[in-house]
Amino acid sequence: MIELKNCKIGYSNKVIFENLDLNIEMNVITAILGINGSGKTTLVSTILGVQKLLDGNIKILGTDLKKLSTKELAKFIAVVPQLQKPMFDFKVFDIVLMGRNPHLTSSPSKLDIKKTEEALKKVGIEHLAQKSYKQISGGERQMVNITRAINQDTPIIVMDEPTSYLDLQNQSKVMNLVKNLNEKENKTIIMVLHDPSHAMMFSQNCIFVEHGKVIYGQSRDLIIPEHIKRIYKVDSEKIEVDGNSYIVPLLVNN
Repeated sequence: MIELKNCKIGYSNKVIFENLDLNIEMNVITAILGINGSGKTTLVSTILGVQKLLDGNIKILGTDLKKLSTKELAKFIAVVPQLQKPMFDFKVFDIVLMGRNPHLTSSPSKLDIKKTEEALKKVGIEHLAQKSYKQISGGERQMVNITRAINQDTPIIVMDEPTSYLDLQNQSKVMNLVKNLNEKENKTIIMVLHDPSHAMMFSQNCIFVEHGKVIYGQSRDLIIPEHIKRIYKVDSEKIEVDGNSYIVPLLVNN
C-alpha cells in the first residue's frame, strides 16, 4: 500500500494539499482524475520523491519515503512519463535495457540482456529492438516506455497521461497493455488520466483531485454524471453495454 498521512503537498509559495490522508490500494489500477492545474501531477511527483514533501509522512509498501534512496525507490516504483519528443538517438533495445538500471552494480549482465529480450517479446515489440527510438511513431515510443517500466521489475508502475497524443488505435493498445499488466502480473498501476471514460473502463479505483482535496474510492461509484458535472463542468451519461458501465461526456451545447 502507498500511505499518505497528514501530508502537506505543494511548493514553498503555494500549498495544494494540506492534512491529506490517502491509502492507495495495491494490485489494482487506480486512475487519478481532475481538471488541468488541480494538482494531479504534483501529487504524483511527491509520491515519487521528485517534489519535496512539505510535511507529513508517505510510506511505500511500509517503508518511509524519506528513508529510500533514489535507487531503492526505483526498485519499488517504475515511471512512464508523458510522451515527449526524444532527445537522444538510442536504439529501442537500449531504451528498454535502461529499465534494469536500479538492479545494476556495473555493466549489464547476461541476465539483464535476457530480461530485456523477454520484456520486448512480452509486449510484442521485439521487431523494433534495433530501430532508432527517435524514428518510430509516438504510439510505438509509448509502448517502448511501458516496456522499459516492465523491465524495471517493480510491483508499482506510475503513468502520467499514458495515452496523450495517441490516436484511438494506439490508445487502445496502451490501455489494454496496462489492463493485462494488472490482471496477468498483478502489477499495481497508478495513472494520471484526462479521460474519465478511460478511467471507467480500465481502473478499479479512482482518485478525483478537486480544490485541494481528494475523493478516493471505486471507479464505478465515483465516476458518475454528478461528479463529472461538478468537477469538469460537463454533462455526461452513464450507460451500460453488455454488462459494462461507461461514462459518455456530452460535449455539444444545446
